[in-house]
Amino acid sequence: MITLKLLANGMTDYTGFLGEIEFKDGVTVKGLSKLSADRIAAVYRSESVGEEDYQSATEALIDGSAKAEVKEPLKRVTEEDLEAQKIEAAKKVIPTEAPPFDKIYTVEELNAIASKKGISGLRAIAAPAGVKNTSIGGLIREMLDFQKAKGFAPEDTLEKTPE
Repeated sequence: MITLKLLANGMTDYTGFLGEIEFKDGVTVKGLSKLSADRIAAVYRSESVGEEDYQSATEALIDGSAKAEVKEPLKRVTEEDLEAQKIEAAKKVIPTEAPPFDKIYTVEELNAIASKKGISGLRAIAAPAGVKNTSIGGLIREMLDFQKAKGFAPEDTLEKTPE
């Protein structure tokens, strides 16, 4: 256990408690653990008295005996790496399930359904996929986004999406 003597101005003759650590004439009454000694040494200038071999964290930093583990720095991502990741991701977008719609819809087809049957006609088509929205344009966008995300939509579908 470690015994500390306070050296800070006004604390050299301190008698009383600092937290749960008792001092008499600036010296700890009971031995301290390394953690408690480090806490006191971090707040008050102090030194170890007695025969124990204690070095506070501050002393270790000052004399250079404290060593931090240095890890290898992270690799920076280049534009080529990003392009390669995009290509790999594009290869993985292969539909593994049947589309929830009875067919793949284009913007024109969805607009025609909206003109004839309104939003209820679009909702009837979108419901099996769980696609919902409160406006015709929003519902069409959501349906096309869904088809695109699942890999069912033609490539030019989203370019003609209504705003």
